[in-house]
Amino acid sequence: MPRNIGTQINEVLKAQGWKHWEYGRVSSYSTKIGFQMQLWAYSKDVTMMNINRNEDGTYHILEGINGMSTSVILQDNIAEEDLFEVFQTHYPIKEKVL
Repeated sequence: MPRNIGTQINEVLKAQGWKHWEYGRVSSYSTKIGFQMQLWAYSKDVTMMNINRNEDGTYHILEGINGMSTSVILQDNIAEEDLFEVFQTHYPIKEKVL
């Protein structure tokens, strides 16, 4: 049985250097078209975002919830080899405040 799209996207991000613990508590799950995450969950900085795979094999990063009128595509037509680099430009790691 093939892995679902969300698992595939998670594996691509990990292979490119993504470390979920650098984004506070992360809640993630697969959707029909991609991978949805809450970054910095349970904090004042909580951010809902999605990485979805387009039909041509490229990706787009969307902030908000899939299908909601308030969601915004931050970047489209991202090649797989550039996925984590583009992700970091939109979601840089936040410095911990002690």
